[in-house]
Amino acid sequence: AFRKPGSVKLTGSPFDTAEVVLSPQMKKWETSTAAAAAKRPDGVASQPIGRYETHTTTLSSRTKTGAAEQHRDWDDIFVVVSGEASLVSGGHLVDPQTVAPGELRGSGVAGGTTVHLTAGSTVHISPLVPHQLLLEPGAVFSYYVVKVKDSVSR
Repeated sequence: AFRKPGSVKLTGSPFDTAEVVLSPQMKKWETSTAAAAAKRPDGVASQPIGRYETHTTTLSSRTKTGAAEQHRDWDDIFVVVSGEASLVSGGHLVDPQTVAPGELRGSGVAGGTTVHLTAGSTVHISPLVPHQLLLEPGAVFSYYVVKVKDSVSR
């Protein structure tokens, strides 16, 4: 698992205490990922937090609309930390391209449902559901991501 210097050192399997990242550290990561995203051509930067047997945790920031995505083997769970974006989900990918086994990207989502997300919003996206985050020009959107390995073989 990813550990920052000074974070709680855990031992044992399973962990015998909770793994905790306190608010000041999350705020630092939110600031640094937002600054990094603003400098990247794709407008996205992420801070890995943990990698576990069945899931990963990450803090991500976006400054631009992202590619449309569809995952065969992963559930996505988002908790919006700051900013606003629109999530389009359902329907089908436009111009789908395989980028890795079970991972598709596209130029958009057609026929999906759009929901406006703000700080505190939570999202669960099941495997095979096309989705895309849309940002207004100049927006910064930060969100905590839990990717859970789907137990159903597809």
